[in-house]
Amino acid sequence: MCKYAKSFLLTLALVLPLALLVSLAFADPGNVSIRIDQQSLKPETVQVSPGTTIIWVNSAGALAKVQFLSNAVSTTCKAPRGFIVGSKGIFESEEIPGGDVASLCFLERQTYTYKVELFEQGDSGKELAQTFHGTVVVTK
Repeated sequence: MCKYAKSFLLTLALVLPLALLVSLAFADPGNVSIRIDQQSLKPETVQVSPGTTIIWVNSAGALAKVQFLSNAVSTTCKAPRGFIVGSKGIFESEEIPGGDVASLCFLERQTYTYKVELFEQGDSGKELAQTFHGTVVVTK
């Protein structure tokens, strides 16, 4: 097998699962995607019903982290992907590599504000490059 075919197959094996997950997210009406890129969150504010899963798609090419600022998320309706319970007893994301996703299902009707931090690799390690703010509004 030529080296180009091996490279193509390896790339396909790495990209296909992510593409499938993202396509499923857009196909399911119970999911809403928020894209993280180098300049912003798209959209910054989403309004959803209880039981909706929010999927943060990291298109920035840098490490990202989602942290809730108010009305902390403490309960979810499905096992979160890429989120852990932080030191304050609320969910926060683990580092989301470029091209990866993290998701959280919201149950409680309220407004959640959060920030997304993007990190780049600097000479002395990981450095904060950008911070964006977003809002999830869970209504009836």
